[in-house]
Amino acid sequence: MRRVFLDEVVLHRSLFSVSRFRWLRHTLIFWGFSAMFGLEILAVFVREAWPAFGGEDIWEHQSHPLRLAFDFGYDFTGLMVLLGCIMALCWRVIVNGRPEQKYTDTWTSMFLFLVAFSGFVVEAVRLSQVAPDPIYWGSFVGYPLSMLLSEFQITDGVYLMLWYLHVLGSC
Repeated sequence: MRRVFLDEVVLHRSLFSVSRFRWLRHTLIFWGFSAMFGLEILAVFVREAWPAFGGEDIWEHQSHPLRLAFDFGYDFTGLMVLLGCIMALCWRVIVNGRPEQKYTDTWTSMFLFLVAFSGFVVEAVRLSQVAPDPIYWGSFVGYPLSMLLSEFQITDGVYLMLWYLHVLGSC
């Protein structure tokens, strides 16, 4: 059972032998999502439990090194999911009308793409509210996107609505 788990769930070996492209997109989505889930569990402890027991609330300090490390982790894993979804959607277009079309999961890929993309938009809106600083390059997707959004006056209400849409989609 351990061998099957390692080969089929962790490494997707049989899928690799069928199609390296399908293997890559599945691996990006699976490991990107799994790593992000694990990162979020850890972040909950840092955000909620640590301050509850008297520790410093690092989430209040946007330039705290640990907070920036979490931002990098979220961007990296989110980009993995986003790229995997883009690959899946492109593959869907390529195999349209062929027998391989039965292996597509278009609606799920679109949904995961929208959730990942909305996360980058929420992060960009959050970063557009702070003064530009190279320290935020840990958010290597959200920070450049925030430069584009800094031209717009985005209210706290719009930010909150975007945040809720992302969180509800994530749940």
